[in-house]
This record gives sequence, C-alpha cells and structure tokens, in this order.
Amino acid sequence: MSIVDALKRLFGGGGAPAPREPASGPADRPMPTEDDVRDALMTVMDPEAGMNIVDLGLVYGIELKPDGVYVDVTMTSPACPATGQVVDEARAAIRRIAPRDARVMVNVVWDPPWTPERMSDLARTTFGWTGR
Repeated sequence: MSIVDALKRLFGGGGAPAPREPASGPADRPMPTEDDVRDALMTVMDPEAGMNIVDLGLVYGIELKPDGVYVDVTMTSPACPATGQVVDEARAAIRRIAPRDARVMVNVVWDPPWTPERMSDLARTTFGWTGR
C-alpha cells in the first residue's frame, strides 16, 4: 500500500468509493431507511470516548440513493487516530443492513468542525457537559 493509499484510508478516502465488501444476507434485502442506517451506526463506538458515533454527533449526513447508502461522518479532531477504525466499522454496520449490491460510502468531512453542541443529551449528561 502506498503512502497516499494509507492516508486516504486513514482520512476517509477523500470521497473515493470504498471497495465493495461481500455482504451476508439476501441480495433482495430492501434498501434501509435513514432511521435503519442511524440505528446501525449506533452500534459503532468511538474507541476513545466509549460512546456511539451518533450520540457523539459525529454523523453529519445520511443520503439514500438508488445505488446505495452515503454517509458523512467527522471526528472530534483531524488528528484522531481512530478515524480508519470508525470508518471501517461504520461501513460494516451499514453493509449488514443494505442490499448485497448496494454501494456503501462512508466519507470523512471536516466542515463544519465538530463541536460538543452536536452531542445528544445522553452524551452531554454522560460527559458532564451542561452547556449549549
């Protein structure tokens, strides 16, 4: 793997489609809803925070298209060492609920920057952050 490929993998690939991974389950499984995708992403834990990426406010967007599921996520910092792991786990979580032939794209974005205001009430309470 080249250094460019390693950096793309670490920082979400800059929008390039991820290789399609084999999926388990039936090929005729319906396209998930946005709520289904959000629920699947709630199983993806930020290893440093010990909380799911949805409650942490790291999921910026979910778009369902005829050919697949496209998700924008961010990290709390561009220097986050867990970026690749989170992206891989998010892709796998979506892959488990998506049709076999669906494209699953998880893109890391940095704009707008993440702030604690994006966290759910549960996350704010857990971390003792009371501001808005």
